[in-house]
Amino acid sequence: MDAVAAFLGREKKKIEHDIINKFSDYLNRTYEKQSYLKTVVFQNEKRLLKDLYIPLTVLNSSTNESVKIDSYPKKLLPIHDKVLLVDTAGMGKSTISRFIFLKAVEGNCGVPVFLELRQLKAGLTVLDLMYDEINGIKDIFDKELLLHLIEKGDFIFIFDGFDEIPLKEREFATQHLQDFISKVPNNKFLITSRQDNALTAFADFQRFVIRPLRQVEAYDLLRKYDGKNGETAEALIAKLEEYHKDTLKSFLVNPLLVSLLFKAYDFKPTLPLRADNFYRQVYEALFENHDLSKGGSFIRQKRSGLNIDDFARVLRAMAMKTVVLGKVQYTTDELLLYIKEAKERCVGLSFSESDFIKDIIQNVPLFVQDGLDIRWNHKSFQEYFAAMFIAVDAKGSAESMLKKLVNNKDQSRFVNILELYYDIDPSTFQRALTKDLIQDFFDYTKSNAYAHRYLNIDREDIQIRRLMAFGRRYVFFSTFSIDSLAGEQIHNDPVRVHDCIREYCKENNMIEDGEIIGSSTHYPSGSGLVVLSKYNIAIMELLARRKHKIVVDMRSKIFRDKRFGNSPLSPNNVVNDAKHLLLTEDPGGYMNRGDNFEKVNIILVDNDRVRVALDVDACKKQLNEINEAMTREDIDNFFV
Repeated sequence: MDAVAAFLGREKKKIEHDIINKFSDYLNRTYEKQSYLKTVVFQNEKRLLKDLYIPLTVLNSSTNESVKIDSYPKKLLPIHDKVLLVDTAGMGKSTISRFIFLKAVEGNCGVPVFLELRQLKAGLTVLDLMYDEINGIKDIFDKELLLHLIEKGDFIFIFDGFDEIPLKEREFATQHLQDFISKVPNNKFLITSRQDNALTAFADFQRFVIRPLRQVEAYDLLRKYDGKNGETAEALIAKLEEYHKDTLKSFLVNPLLVSLLFKAYDFKPTLPLRADNFYRQVYEALFENHDLSKGGSFIRQKRSGLNIDDFARVLRAMAMKTVVLGKVQYTTDELLLYIKEAKERCVGLSFSESDFIKDIIQNVPLFVQDGLDIRWNHKSFQEYFAAMFIAVDAKGSAESMLKKLVNNKDQSRFVNILELYYDIDPSTFQRALTKDLIQDFFDYTKSNAYAHRYLNIDREDIQIRRLMAFGRRYVFFSTFSIDSLAGEQIHNDPVRVHDCIREYCKENNMIEDGEIIGSSTHYPSGSGLVVLSKYNIAIMELLARRKHKIVVDMRSKIFRDKRFGNSPLSPNNVVNDAKHLLLTEDPGGYMNRGDNFEKVNIILVDNDRVRVALDVDACKKQLNEINEAMTREDIDNFFV
């Protein structure tokens, strides 16, 4: 403290007073705020997080190291200075963030700072947000002192919801976060997000995912949500025990879907078997106002006067508009404007926009008031209604809208919409997206050079390469070439390696029309790999997650005796030290010679992000099924 006082030229006692009192006040206020959750199950009424929390486990994406988050995770943040927690909708990223903050306060583990990244925008930095949080109503904290304390370290920055940063602010926020983190390295950092291409900016972070709930954990969570006498939870669990289909079990791994299942079942004691059924049944429960906290007879009147279907029409139009803009949080004026635009689209409806806002916060609580702003209760509700807009309101434009979402350089923002649409309207999804994917695959298999015999190359290896090269091109960088491109030794710096190899592909016009940089990999050897993906590869990856019959995991096609034991392979094993090479179909290409061919296959198949491919025979059967279904659905044939 003497050093701080001397640096600032202030009295030691005054500084101690500021730090102790202001930070204590800040931690107490924030602890109180983060201790409560607003959930759809309880109509957005506050519930203590500790009463609903099930200890979740996170897994290191590289090492598979597991850390159970049942207290402050000393095996996570103290060991790793920078942690990136990335997972899909509803897996509990924000809940874990809040829990870690609470346990950091309780255990006096440094100075935790919890910030929601959707608040970041040009002119409003991390320091601005933090400064506003620390300042009380009367006393103003010394900003110079705050800066000095952060530079000294011992802060734990918890940045929640990177994927919820408005699209127009994404570039600023990403650059600002990079700059801030690099300038105050003596602190700990946790960023949570769904998968987003912009996350490559944080390649030096240790990436973790959330382990799916086990069945016993899902049942425990159901019991926690049933705070009455437990009868609803036990009845639901009994039905789940009787039901053995994988479709329903897949929902039990996701905490949000488990809570929605409880809400849906409490409203209507049937088991919804698809994700869209979950959301519809929950929406009906919210609209019909079966308030769990007040008994099933408690009814809130709708100020807008809309019925359940017309109310959903407005929500769908508003969701589609805002999801394209990448916004989940709005000022009241912004939200009034979006509701007005939705109202104009919904011909024949008459209601007050301000009354509609009151309804979506109080009476059909899909939104929550967050200070002066209003946001969706959960981003996945916005995506559900957007998907429903395409299916119900887009008239004859559904197929073209789906293709626009896929053929978008920022397609990662729309993956969950496509996942939901897959359940809502599978026939249109098949016609619009799966059929095009298969047709492109067949065109590729007829024309590519891998159809020809390579000298001294095993036929199975040729077939593997042929499948792995569909829709993706690969650029290999040796350790030497990365340092050469940078003009200095950077191969041990993951952030700079990712930036270097991705920028090289952009600056040298390696990205063709209809392609994006799908992913990049930094290997422990210091070498690198960039994947240039066609837009429709996102559909193949979606179908892989759904375990669709046309998609195959290529690891199953390579036997252990062909994988060089446990010796890890990297681009260094197949690229000359002085070169960075684009993998081509040229039989005479350097990486297609001799044992290099098989090594390249191993490197690709061992890469988690690219190891899935299409099965030729299954694709033929699927295409026939789609064409037959289209014939049956033809209106003229129907009337004949």
